[in-house]
Amino acid sequence: MRNLKLLIIFFCFSFSVIAEVAYDENNIEHKLDNYCIGVVSFARDLLFNDVQIIGGKVWMYTVEPTADVQKARLALTNLSNTLILRYEYSKDFNNQYRLHAKNVMQKTNEKGAEFLKQELEMCKKRGWEKF
Repeated sequence: MRNLKLLIIFFCFSFSVIAEVAYDENNIEHKLDNYCIGVVSFARDLLFNDVQIIGGKVWMYTVEPTADVQKARLALTNLSNTLILRYEYSKDFNNQYRLHAKNVMQKTNEKGAEFLKQELEMCKKRGWEKF
């Protein structure tokens, strides 16, 4: 019984440590975090299977779940969670990062993979700088 009480106290404390703040779209730090979530979201999507309909035809690509792919998926998910969990839930926040993901996809298609790599490096630094 004592162990159960300690376990409950531990979980309550660990969840209370997370400091969520309200998303402020006028705050440059908040906007950069939101942008980075869009970058990471797009990059993570590239590591999963996808189906697209183009010109009435269905196209599918698959990603082999090798150890490197699984490691990259986990790293991107952890980075995304780190950034998202800084903020309270907000529909505007979610809509904005989804829009950023679409814009990053377009820029990556125009500028190439090097663009995405640079953006991910910048976001990786942002994700861990506040800890």
